[in-house]
Amino acid sequence: MSSDAVVVTAELTDETCGMMDAAAFDRMRSNATLVNTARGPIVDTAALVNALDDGRIAGAGLDVFETEPLPPDSPLHDRESVVLTPHMGASSVRARVRIIDTLVASVAAALERRPVDDRFVAVPPGSRLGPSRND
Repeated sequence: MSSDAVVVTAELTDETCGMMDAAAFDRMRSNATLVNTARGPIVDTAALVNALDDGRIAGAGLDVFETEPLPPDSPLHDRESVVLTPHMGASSVRARVRIIDTLVASVAAALERRPVDDRFVAVPPGSRLGPSRND
């Protein structure tokens, strides 16, 4: 089985950190493209640069980087075969509208004392963030 593109959408865990390394690039076809929209540390940047330089893969599309923002001296800049976006790949108009709709619905639920999906609760009600001003 072979693919023209490998698209990384995994969450960053101990198992996925550095998952796209030299061995992974060796398994890719020479005309394949890597796309990473997940988390930067999943891709070993040095291994990616080497794979591009050696022609082991054809290109890359990166929305996330091991170091963010991508340093100005990164060897990924100014490559015809690499497309870089500043961690904004999910910032389409449609995605922004959904985010706003979700925020409005969550605020309305909280104000009406209805449950808010745990995915959208950064701090549980009644908890404290750090010391209070009276501490």
